[in-house]
Amino acid sequence: FHAAINSGNSGGPVIMGDRVVGVAFESLFWSDGIGYIIPTTVVKHFLNGVEQHVSFGSVNLSYQTMENAQIREYYKMSDEMTGILINEINPFSDAHKFLKKDDVILAIDGVSIGNDSKVHFRKQETITFKHLVSMKKPCETALVKVLREGKEHEFNISVKPVQPLVPTQHFDKHRSYCIYGGVVLVALTKPYIDSSYISESFLGKMPKKAVEQIVIISQAKHKLELLVASCSASRCSRPQKKKRQRPDPPSSSLSSAESLEALRIHFGISEALEAPQQAEEATHRAEEAPK
Repeated sequence: FHAAINSGNSGGPVIMGDRVVGVAFESLFWSDGIGYIIPTTVVKHFLNGVEQHVSFGSVNLSYQTMENAQIREYYKMSDEMTGILINEINPFSDAHKFLKKDDVILAIDGVSIGNDSKVHFRKQETITFKHLVSMKKPCETALVKVLREGKEHEFNISVKPVQPLVPTQHFDKHRSYCIYGGVVLVALTKPYIDSSYISESFLGKMPKKAVEQIVIISQAKHKLELLVASCSASRCSRPQKKKRQRPDPPSSSLSSAESLEALRIHFGISEALEAPQQAEEATHRAEEAPK
């Protein structure tokens, strides 16, 4: 290797002898000269996907490892069985049609998954089971073997790109926002989380309804409570005629509590899920209104 994989070298070629073997990716935190590369096989797969305007495939689910013997016994796994436990499934994925919460994934395409979520890779190496899926093209199928209530089942599941609740990459898209009565509403993204004090607990969550998103609400010269609620995104982007009398939008003369109450009524917010102390932004979970 011509250069150590430290900060500043990300994106550069990794050379072994006279051959490029990958792209420098990231360093191992709290270490020097130890890091990770993106191998050429993954780079080629990515480039082929970019040409077709698609991303990496995924089964769109969250899981936990099964290294605890009591957990394996509870889910009726034999001593020879290994696998991972499904905690949540994206309701818009193909996996949601076949798999269920508390299913144990034993194997994918005939490759057994270890209790630590790893699969055998080359000689004595292991790698995360996600590699089996991510190297497939979107809409290709994977044969998934699961254990459900003590019985084994197999399903052919189509793999699709992940659609997270909070977008992680938003560089090539115009930002969507809405200004209403001095209140600015913008969609929450990972870069915004990285540059603010908003909890990272939103990352990795899956949408529960179509076009669901987290929306940040801020008002100039006023501090609003941090609020997570359900409101209609379409009402923000496409104002509709009022069917019944509603209060005017919050003005600069209203207090924080009055502003929030006016927002709740105007945008049809039905339930507040979280309301900590004062903050400069109010966070709303927005979902598309039924047509």
